[in-house]
Amino acid sequence: MKILEAGMQCPDFRETTIDGRNIDLGANPRQKFWLMFYRYASCPLCNFHLATVMQEYAQLKKRGVDVVAIFESEESKFPPKMKQGILSTLPMISNPEKNLYDLYRVGKSLGGVLHPKVLGSLVKAVAAGHPQGVPDGQLTQLTAHFLINPGGIIHTAHYGKTIDDNISWGRVKQFAAHS
Repeated sequence: MKILEAGMQCPDFRETTIDGRNIDLGANPRQKFWLMFYRYASCPLCNFHLATVMQEYAQLKKRGVDVVAIFESEESKFPPKMKQGILSTLPMISNPEKNLYDLYRVGKSLGGVLHPKVLGSLVKAVAAGHPQGVPDGQLTQLTAHFLINPGGIIHTAHYGKTIDDNISWGRVKQFAAHS
């Protein structure tokens, strides 16, 4: 399966977030997007990263970047803490059928779970208040991030090599800074 790369047209989709907002990548050709593909909603590594995203979310919105988080969990599996806090601000899509993961060619890897650096990241995430919940997705699911320019052209495609491998903040801020 060939991965998506910078300069390619992003796959278009229309989905409804778990709080009822409509996401349509093709509806606003002037909009920039950051699509974040996470694992399941109780993943401490995903929630730790999402918490850092929330610290920058207002600035990203000011810069014209729509941020959308996609999880493989069913809507009923999202923790109450997430539904009351982050969800009220940041759009999240429940995608247990994983058609969006397939569309964006997001991979899986047992080595990405067992890599030695993942344990250190897990300890940090749990210490920061993101405990491991009941996994309701594939443990081997990797993360992926897509920065999409107006017109739907991929600016950056970041496919995680491990379950804690997320796009760098420098890359995201650089993307947001350019109009």
